[in-house]
Amino acid sequence: MKIEAAKPCVVSTKCLPDWAQNDIEQAGFSLFQHDFIATAAIAVEWGVIHEFLVFTSQQAVQYYVKQNSAKRPCFCVGQQTSNLLQKLGFEVVAMAFSAQYLGELLQVKYYNGSFTFVCGVQRRPELPYMLDQMAVTWNQYPIYETIATPVEAPNNPSAVLFFSPSAVASFQEKNALYPETPYFCVGATTAQSLREVGSFQIYIADKPDTKVLINLLIQHLKTAC
Repeated sequence: MKIEAAKPCVVSTKCLPDWAQNDIEQAGFSLFQHDFIATAAIAVEWGVIHEFLVFTSQQAVQYYVKQNSAKRPCFCVGQQTSNLLQKLGFEVVAMAFSAQYLGELLQVKYYNGSFTFVCGVQRRPELPYMLDQMAVTWNQYPIYETIATPVEAPNNPSAVLFFSPSAVASFQEKNALYPETPYFCVGATTAQSLREVGSFQIYIADKPDTKVLINLLIQHLKTAC
């Protein structure tokens, strides 16, 4: 049976840090949060690591350093991924806010490079497609799998937060998506996964960062009330 929210409710498809929980609750909303996805490592038979490493998630970085000690200059998606790479001693050549934008950057400025893409099994197709179009030398190592962990969320939430395309898919396994519900996405790739299943009110953070997304959410909630 569906859970009925006692007061206007925000649903987050991943568990939020304390400061984000406080911001939402201080805005007068209850919060339902659950990690709608989990990840698990895959054993990889490593071969060639090319001139540049490419990461589109923090999870890929975390699993990579547990299995491979080779360091190369990196391209990545998201400020948090960039921060993690630098903390681990990697050189970050460039960071983009989506896989699409990263692919465009590589096409324009780094068309003579060779690339190793470290990713999840369920990775989006945009970046591999763009690398193929560049006719460069590249390979990929799927290093982790994403596991759906869906639950039923409260009915009629005031907003839903999505942090990955996989979370969008997991959420739909036990919950409906409604045109009147505002959906807040951490980046363009996540938003695209929503657009592929219907026409919705979608708000995208200017940067793929939790703090930026929460600020956007709070601004919207204050305006809508």
